[in-house]
Amino acid sequence: MRLKTATAGLATALTAAGLVAAGIPVQAHAQSTSAAESFTIVVAGNAPQLFVARGAVDVTGTAVEEVSEGASGGTDVVRVPGGTFMLTLQNTSGGGTPVNPVTCVATFFGAGTFTIFDGTGQFAGIAGSGTITFHGAFIAKPTPQGCSQQGTEFDLVLGHGNFTV
Repeated sequence: MRLKTATAGLATALTAAGLVAAGIPVQAHAQSTSAAESFTIVVAGNAPQLFVARGAVDVTGTAVEEVSEGASGGTDVVRVPGGTFMLTLQNTSGGGTPVNPVTCVATFFGAGTFTIFDGTGQFAGIAGSGTITFHGAFIAKPTPQGCSQQGTEFDLVLGHGNFTV
């Protein structure tokens, strides 16, 4: 999911392939466990978003197949070995810089909340919520007329909360 930022109206054109780490071990707990959880989402252009969680769930996968998108967040399907679950991110605050006319770079930051739900496979019954922070940049292509409206968004989302599996 693309976090809505000051650059929300700018289209992303460049993709970043190869973000998804293959072969990273997955440890989903078989019995119901509630514990602290941290996760990171890396967004680079239109490539699948890398999702890494550590805590109640130790897993690496992708946040793909956007289900919904709104003005301040949205919901994705997170695909990990052993199943899937839904992840909703909701922005509650944020800001940033406008596109610099010389460098064609804009930065953004913010905070919000997350909700995890609707798991399948090993993640059936998963539930969780907490807070997120995000930081990123939008890099546009310089043109003789200024900065292109197309470019690449790079975003790092950090989440902290509790999961029950």
